[in-house]
Amino acid sequence: MPPKRAREETSAECPNTALAQAFHDLARYSLKAGDAWPGKAFMKVHDALLKCPTAITSGKEASKLEGVGKASIEKIDEFLSTGKLHKLEDFKATYGELAPMSGGAKSGGGGGGAKAKGGAKKGIGLTVAQKKRIKSAEEEAADLSIDALKSQLRANNQKISGTKGELVERVAQCKVLGAIPTCPECSAGKLRFDTKTGLYTCPGYMDDDTFTPCYYSSADVKRLPWVDVTEK
Repeated sequence: MPPKRAREETSAECPNTALAQAFHDLARYSLKAGDAWPGKAFMKVHDALLKCPTAITSGKEASKLEGVGKASIEKIDEFLSTGKLHKLEDFKATYGELAPMSGGAKSGGGGGGAKAKGGAKKGIGLTVAQKKRIKSAEEEAADLSIDALKSQLRANNQKISGTKGELVERVAQCKVLGAIPTCPECSAGKLRFDTKTGLYTCPGYMDDDTFTPCYYSSADVKRLPWVDVTEK
């Protein structure tokens, strides 16, 4: 088994970018078609493929990944053999081409993007220097009360739920990397940031009592300046 650092670097290279993108497009088309649950299943496959450190060469091999079921295995074999998916082509014929995903300019934080084969974006995880700065910021934030941490997050339009440890981690990351903006795809969801892959994803949002899913995913998101709140 390779050392941890080597595994992280390999994962950041996203060897399954094209295959993962196909499932990401399936998820977005499913949302257009009003089929939220299949879309969620496609996004699970998308996420599993992006996190896989080695190139997938068959559906059988992909079946070992979390969230990859029989139907997805067949689609993976189809894509690896032909470079296309019939279901995706049917979606395109019905709804037209998907609009390009907009992620904004590169930020100074951990969300920068690099070009992978075929021109697709691939994520870049946090650097050693960023991890050290975040660790230092966590030590400072740990001295704050839960109310103070939530005030900091609320002032920067960030998620305020979670344990104190989660709040500390969120405040520290945002202080170092910048505040995470609202999803540019649905304009309502709160983006999640994966520190290992450098990818930002949106799970969706609540509209009154109805949950609306969103399948946005990008390694290229511009973070916002962090605003410090003076505690009384």
